[in-house]
Amino acid sequence: MTCEDLELRLYDEDCRRALLGHAPVPRDVADHLAGCAACREVWAEAARETVRLTRDLPMAPPPSLAENLAAATGRPAVRAIAGWDDAGAAIVAGAVVLIATALIPGAGPLWQWAGVWTGAACGFAASVLDRNVPLLPDFLPG
Repeated sequence: MTCEDLELRLYDEDCRRALLGHAPVPRDVADHLAGCAACREVWAEAARETVRLTRDLPMAPPPSLAENLAAATGRPAVRAIAGWDDAGAAIVAGAVVLIATALIPGAGPLWQWAGVWTGAACGFAASVLDRNVPLLPDFLPG
């Protein structure tokens, strides 16, 4: 193993676990570290950085946080709109099709298909949103 090989191995899962102290150092890496002082320093720095990143990365809040805050403030908990990611993806996909067609010289009949796909994407987005946030008031038929 060369020093360059060792630096590439730092990103492998077995080495990441070893850097965190969750597994032994892989044999090929340990053999190289035994004879290379420069790579021992690289390994030590990678271990410090891996531990620091793991410690400093933000963690997801507990699921009960919204309810606890709502109870403490007397305000109702706000929930994310289910399907919002799907609706956003549909709108972006429709826009991409429309823009891509506009960039094709002499697109001609492709414009019709671009309109169909864009309309379908917007219709899908509206259906996702309407399931979660009714677009029509309750008193209107719909």
